Amino acid sequence: MNVLVYNGPGTALHSTERTLAVLKAMLKGRCDVLAVGAEVLLHEDKAWQASTALLVIPGGRDLPYVESLGNNGTNAIREWVKGGGRYLGICAGGYFGSRRVEFEVGSVLEVVGDRKLALVDVIARGSATPGFVYNSEDGARSVGIRELGDSSGYQFNAYCNGAPYFHVVDPSNVEVLATYHSNEVENCANGKPAIVQSKFGKGHVVLTGPHLEHNQESAPSLNNLADWDKHQRRLLECILLRMGLSLDPPVSFYLNETEKSQPLRLSAMPDVSNNSWINTFIKEHGQTASETGLAPLISSMCLCTTDFLKVDRSQLNLTYSTHKFGTRMLYAISTSSTQTILEKNYKLSTHLPSGLVCLATNQYSGRGRGSNSWVSQDGCLQFSMTMHHREGRSAVFLQYLFGLAVAEGICGIEGYSEIPVRLKWPNDIYCYSKDESGAKALKKIGGILVNSSYMNGVFNVACGLNVANSLPTLSINDLIAQHNQETGKKLAPLSLERVLSRILATFEQMYQTFSQSSTFAFEPFLEQYYSRWLHSDQYVYLKERKLSARICGIDSSGLLKAEGVDDREIYLLQPDGNSFDMMKGLISRKQ
Repeated sequence: MNVLVYNGPGTALHSTERTLAVLKAMLKGRCDVLAVGAEVLLHEDKAWQASTALLVIPGGRDLPYVESLGNNGTNAIREWVKGGGRYLGICAGGYFGSRRVEFEVGSVLEVVGDRKLALVDVIARGSATPGFVYNSEDGARSVGIRELGDSSGYQFNAYCNGAPYFHVVDPSNVEVLATYHSNEVENCANGKPAIVQSKFGKGHVVLTGPHLEHNQESAPSLNNLADWDKHQRRLLECILLRMGLSLDPPVSFYLNETEKSQPLRLSAMPDVSNNSWINTFIKEHGQTASETGLAPLISSMCLCTTDFLKVDRSQLNLTYSTHKFGTRMLYAISTSSTQTILEKNYKLSTHLPSGLVCLATNQYSGRGRGSNSWVSQDGCLQFSMTMHHREGRSAVFLQYLFGLAVAEGICGIEGYSEIPVRLKWPNDIYCYSKDESGAKALKKIGGILVNSSYMNGVFNVACGLNVANSLPTLSINDLIAQHNQETGKKLAPLSLERVLSRILATFEQMYQTFSQSSTFAFEPFLEQYYSRWLHSDQYVYLKERKLSARICGIDSSGLLKAEGVDDREIYLLQPDGNSFDMMKGLISRKQ
């Protein structure tokens, strides 16, 4: 799930950057934190709503928010929060989320009026501190705020600059979380609510006047701000938890992009791979500086998947296969991104044998399709594999084939054939589950990414799959537990090593057939693929064509085929140029 930080007209650059940095650190391994402009919230397909866990409107200026988002953006936010979304408004975002604004009344800076967003039944009045000046730190103050509900009256200093204090109109639906207690605020604001929380429909809303994201380093003009880690961070964590967000990733997820990755261990499976190349490879490439500062290579002859892979290769008759996917491996406990290692270190990757898997327990800059990130948490299987595929015409099918190998690999383990793993075009792994009401629901549990180097026919296939973590989305083992509950079976949870081994062996078996075809390489797998995918005879709306169509398959060049409902024409859609909002039946060009 995503956390969206608004970065449209009116936002203050310093506040937005600090908010993004803080939330990325706090939610690492749980949510992908992204900056978005007004165009995303205004887009008519409202695609952001389905994948967003929290919307943050940061500090800046309230009136430009009103003007840039208008009725359409405001209504989209209200609709989403009412349906169960979460809204955090900081300073200007607090004004914006209130029923009414009364700012600097009687001065040249006066802004007074009702707000259509009106998520919380309060009047936002300000500035709580004197001397406010737009686009300046002249009015910035270190202000004491006191948390309520604490018998000791817990109090600390936080950054304020034009902050609101809140007049509660309906106390029955508004909870005050903190109040102002400081000589730095106006008399009318002292003792008044500084942070409030409210329900809006099924959603959660918190409005804060103080900037809890700022610390001493980000506000050097103020010399008495509280220790951020002990105070502001703790309160911000409490607020996120009150809104229903999980904040329990392991310590490893607080790694940031400035830290060095752990060493990569190069290994190979004995008796299956020729291991003589390892020492030579490390001698030539292990100590040389790489294009992206790759950590040193270390030889290690132990593979965690060895036993599983031996069994799977035997069961799938791969003993004499020439491909040997997964029998050689680069492994690191923590790294930036396995796909980045293979792509950005060209000298290294061009010397790696086909079928080598790059695997990491944790990725702190995992990548998804397009500009998307891949959130890496405990229990998530994330790996990339380099493969030499010389036939360019069939390359588009590699993502389809690998997705099918994931589904068939899991369901091909003895006893697990009924686990409901499905495929969403073009490269996502979904599953059938049940929502809170017990109704059938679809959840994303993984994705496939394929990149290529056309100069030498090297393709890097990346896969991320949630095997064993119930957050931020459903996992394979959750599906197994649900299946056991429904059927009375006692299937054991799957380990990451078990799943990886079966996926690689299944893909290798399929690729043997795929690589030998001289015409339509994916044709032998079409029936199997259609039995797993979610789109047979699905009716969709083609936004660019402005027409309704019925999905009828994949053509011989890898394009999605859709037949127009009215004109019966066949429309072909590129997998890499279109976005498919399956829940809304909408296919549109990627923005």
